[in-house]
Amino acid sequence: MAVMMALAAVAPSRAAEPFDAAALAMEGQIALAEGNLQKAEAVFTRGIGRPAVPDRMRISYYLGRAHVFALQRRYDEALADADRAVTLSDAAQPSMARGRVHATRGLLRAEAGHSAAAVADLETALALMQAPDEEYVQMLAAMERTRPDQALSLRQQTEMVLVTVRERLAALRAGR
Repeated sequence: MAVMMALAAVAPSRAAEPFDAAALAMEGQIALAEGNLQKAEAVFTRGIGRPAVPDRMRISYYLGRAHVFALQRRYDEALADADRAVTLSDAAQPSMARGRVHATRGLLRAEAGHSAAAVADLETALALMQAPDEEYVQMLAAMERTRPDQALSLRQQTEMVLVTVRERLAALRAGR
């Protein structure tokens, strides 16, 4: 559940991206929510293989497929996809987006039993998300002027991810 919340927070809105790429991501998320893991995996894999997909969308596809793999307890594949998402995210995304990607990988690592690596990712996520960079601040301010409902939703999603990260980090530090 925590991984699903983090994924939802990372997934871009349909209005922000080209329709076909966003529609494909939405199709994968719907299949995932419905428990159709075979279809979700196929959709996310198709998205990953598409040429000229914006990095934000490719990150979403990798994280969606990572979630599918985690649900199937295919942790090595889940973590490989999460690693690819982190690499793409760290290359060009604002701090808040990078934080969410690290949060997702950290939650996956915790689920896979890699506690030390999970703690490192979750600490990175907290640091990035608690001190957003100027690019994110400007994007959120523009969104508040033009789409205040989406800005509020983004703030709420961010707070949910932060709560989840803090709780999981505390549990890992306590040895649970």
